[in-house]
Amino acid sequence: IKRLRRECNITQEQLAEYLNISTGAISQWETDRTAPDLSQLPALCHVFDVTADTLLGIDIEKNNEIIEEYLDKAHEEECCGKFENSVALLREAIRDFPKSYKIMQRLANAMVCTYSRKGVKEYDEVFDLCNRILAECTDSATRYEAIDTLGTAYGYAGKHEEMLKLVQEM
Repeated sequence: IKRLRRECNITQEQLAEYLNISTGAISQWETDRTAPDLSQLPALCHVFDVTADTLLGIDIEKNNEIIEEYLDKAHEEECCGKFENSVALLREAIRDFPKSYKIMQRLANAMVCTYSRKGVKEYDEVFDLCNRILAECTDSATRYEAIDTLGTAYGYAGKHEEMLKLVQEM
């Protein structure tokens, strides 16, 4: 808000007057002590002539770049055989981008790689991730990768009936 206010050559007093609030409230927003009420977003957008996404700092293209950076770093870790590092990195990524099916898929795959090397038989989180992708994602490539990962996880977990059912569904 401070940056936008300055770009528009508006003082805190003027902004407070436009919004019918106190100058102290504006100061609190600009120092990150408080945030504007959601009901004030339309007025703020109008005053600054920006979209709500801009005001809230949401940049889809930038987010996609960050997601790709996470995926590239995870790939680098995997190429070095550091699957546990990849899993940790992708867990961090999924916290930042909880609806990214690409990250979910890569996380599920990295978990399968990690668990299979350790002889782990508990793949519930992998099953959950892959099934969520299959239930929600519309991207064919990501869905096919999830099916592949799910089938592999079923195999390592000894769930051969589920694996055969998946193959039949395909």
